[in-house]
Amino acid sequence: MRAANAGQCSLIVAWICQCTVSSDPTGRTRQPLRARRKLISEKVKFKRWGNKTASQARQTFALFGKSLNHDDLSCISQKDLSDFKDLLLGLSPTYGKSREDKDLTAAQLLAKGAVVPPGKRGVGVDATNRHLNFLGQLIKSIQAQGFAVDSALNPAALRTQESADPMDEVLPWTPEHRRLLYAQPPFTGCQDWNKRMVPGERIYHDGLY
Repeated sequence: MRAANAGQCSLIVAWICQCTVSSDPTGRTRQPLRARRKLISEKVKFKRWGNKTASQARQTFALFGKSLNHDDLSCISQKDLSDFKDLLLGLSPTYGKSREDKDLTAAQLLAKGAVVPPGKRGVGVDATNRHLNFLGQLIKSIQAQGFAVDSALNPAALRTQESADPMDEVLPWTPEHRRLLYAQPPFTGCQDWNKRMVPGERIYHDGLY
């Protein structure tokens, strides 16, 4: 009976480790944790990132690890990236300001954010896009280092925009706007060339006109 239990335990351990320690066809062990550190150290060494950016990247990778609940990027899918974005959008707006946040699980962080009104949850558009950008750089770095990663992964596809069309946020140009514009001195007459906005009798038909 004990032998059977031991065998079952071995199978369970092997299943758990399947997505945490594995090897590619060449026999090279996948170590994405090391790959993350290498990306950050190289960015800092070649002055592509400052200390602040490197710190932000570490926070992104740590939070993504909580979302995944494992460290092997060879096992992730686009759905995992989407779930990470959902985590970002569900965080409390005070996320990161408390030391205890570092020790909370993804579920606990979401529970903390759930007490905040829906319209106030999340880290914001710029921060969300920054997190996704760091993941994109990490995935490219891991591929460049020879680790097996799904080539279809695309964090950039999840970037958040404030509106589908930025022009939708531009106020419409009304007849009243045109009337006020063409009532200005450059069109009705200014004092002289150097005083184009001072009313006068001179009109210059140049680029400003």
